[in-house]
Formats: sequence, structure tokens, C-alpha cells
Amino acid sequence: MRDKETELARFREKRERFMALTERAISEESDEKFIEILTERSAILRPLIEQNIDQSWVREEDLRKEEKILKRLENIRKKTLSEMENLSKRKNLLRSYHPISPFPSMPAFFEKEE
Repeated sequence: MRDKETELARFREKRERFMALTERAISEESDEKFIEILTERSAILRPLIEQNIDQSWVREEDLRKEEKILKRLENIRKKTLSEMENLSKRKNLLRSYHPISPFPSMPAFFEKEE
């Protein structure tokens, strides 16, 4: 009985930490910090999944928060792919650029003979 109570207390503690990190991630403006928080949150989630605990603790509100996180991750992914495409285009343009004469021609100094 004591073991079950201890396990349940640990589960609640991990769940509270997980939800706190979820809130922080949603409110974070910086994409880098957002990803860092999700990575930290993932470390807490793995043991919870491995314990095969009844998922009745998941509420509708929690699912909405996860949807917000997924939408933001999708936007970050799209933005990253777009930036990669732009960099690739620039790189190809630089490779294909071959100036005929990279420096302006020097003026010729000739004296006109009369």
C-alpha cells in the first residue's frame, strides 16, 4: 500500500513538473528557448510513458495545450525549411556567378602625337 502511494506521489510530482514546463513553453517567445524547454519536458515524459499509467489524468485542456505546441513546432519547421531553401538558392547563385572582369579596366594613358 505504501509503495503504491509513493509511486502515485512521484507520478503527481512529475505530472506537475511536466505541466509547468508545458506552460513555460507555450508562453516562451524565443524559438530556441521553446525547443530547450520541450527537450527538458521530454525527459520527464519518457518515464511517465514507460510506467504504463492509466492516461485518465489527461484532460481536454491538456490536449489543447499540446495542439498549440504542435502548431508552433510546425511553424518553426516551415520557417527553418524556408530559410534553408533561401540559403541554398544564394549558394547556387554565388557558385554560378563568374564575372568577366572582376575589376574595372584601367584607363589607358596615351599621348596623342601631332
